[in-house]
Amino acid sequence: MLWAGATLLTLIAVGLVVWPLLRPRQDGDLASRQTFDLAVYRDQLAELERDRERGVIEAEAADQARIEIQRRMLAAAAESETKPASAPGLAKPVAGLLALILIGGGAALYAALGSPNLPDRPRAQVLADRLGMAPDEAAKMAGLVETLAEKLNRQPNDANGWLMLGRSYRALARYDESVEAYRRAIALGIADGETLSDLGEVLTNANDGQIGAEALGAFYSALRLIPGQPKSMFYIGAAKDQIDDTEGAIATWKQLEQDSPPDAVWLPMLRQRIAEAAKRINIDPRLIRPSKPDLAKMPVHPVPGPMGDAGQPAPDQAAMIGQMVERLETRLRDNPADAEGWARLGRSYSVLAQPEKAAMAYAKAHALNPNDLEVKLAYAIALVEEAKSAPGGKVPKNALNLLREVMAKNPDSLDATYLVGLAESEAGNVAAARALWEKVRDKLPQGAPDRKEVEDRLAGLPKK
Repeated sequence: MLWAGATLLTLIAVGLVVWPLLRPRQDGDLASRQTFDLAVYRDQLAELERDRERGVIEAEAADQARIEIQRRMLAAAAESETKPASAPGLAKPVAGLLALILIGGGAALYAALGSPNLPDRPRAQVLADRLGMAPDEAAKMAGLVETLAEKLNRQPNDANGWLMLGRSYRALARYDESVEAYRRAIALGIADGETLSDLGEVLTNANDGQIGAEALGAFYSALRLIPGQPKSMFYIGAAKDQIDDTEGAIATWKQLEQDSPPDAVWLPMLRQRIAEAAKRINIDPRLIRPSKPDLAKMPVHPVPGPMGDAGQPAPDQAAMIGQMVERLETRLRDNPADAEGWARLGRSYSVLAQPEKAAMAYAKAHALNPNDLEVKLAYAIALVEEAKSAPGGKVPKNALNLLREVMAKNPDSLDATYLVGLAESEAGNVAAARALWEKVRDKLPQGAPDRKEVEDRLAGLPKK
């Protein structure tokens, strides 16, 4: 199949090159080209006259340019009297020579440089390329990361260790694990601006580039601690762009551009993003003034727990999310098959503490993508929150089924484990609830607020 495909592509390439030489040129071809050339020259004369009237070009220069264009028009008109109607006698030999060079030369070059039997790159080499190390050094680093992870399971209160593990997982592109490590470091007191910004970035990477509420909160909180922090500024602009506030995104990015040192390595990429965004909405970016994110609207970053509880948004943040919801709803009416859009709408409703609407949005996302564990879990959580909003509400059966599906695929999901334990407790299955909650407790660091909540749950269970 490889050789057949290569042969076919080679023949197509050769045909495209030699066909113009072999095809007899008809009078109509020459007439069409002549007509086209004359039309171009007439347009040039008209444009030249407009430039002269606007004062863009001086009269003397305009006269010289007009003479040159008219000379070319005369040459084009006379061409039909001198050009033959058919291909010259050398066309076929030249076409044959080109075909020989293309086929023979390509084969010879591939024989010298090609590697048709080259196997796929091993995983170790991919890792080495990513880290910029030799394969043995990259493998050694990966081993050290696993050793650090094992150490932290024995010493879960080492905040600096969790931070180092989060950075290491990020370097290895293991973003889900990096998120959890950063969360533990923050829960243990390392909540400086750089760490919060790093958490927002790995959350975004783990979410396939989509900037969710927790990531956005992390970026805003990083700016509270380090005003103008470049990474947070860039991602806040990207978040605006994702909710169709492209002018707001450009304003934020232009502020970052204005505040950046002239030799900042990110400037070329930033300017390209500004140009692309402006082109997308057909606006001159020079018309948009730089703008800093409003400090009054910055939500304080929460410490995430087993339920991912981000707390209630501040009034200004709620208004911002409300605007995002309106844009998303409008977009989804036109594109109801956008699974990621429905998931984002569900997350927004969750932040706004509207679990019923969140459950409806997640239901659509889950129907479109039933194998997405993150959506499945979020749908279950929204169903639980909706049920718990009523007095005496319990974990509903459909939510429990979803949670068990999540646990079957990801036994280490703290959210799912915690909620299944809650369902078992409500059903009177004390032993099952205790086992599940003990599993959650043992994976949470000492002193974390969520560990205290789980410990209280365990203490409230009937004695054996």
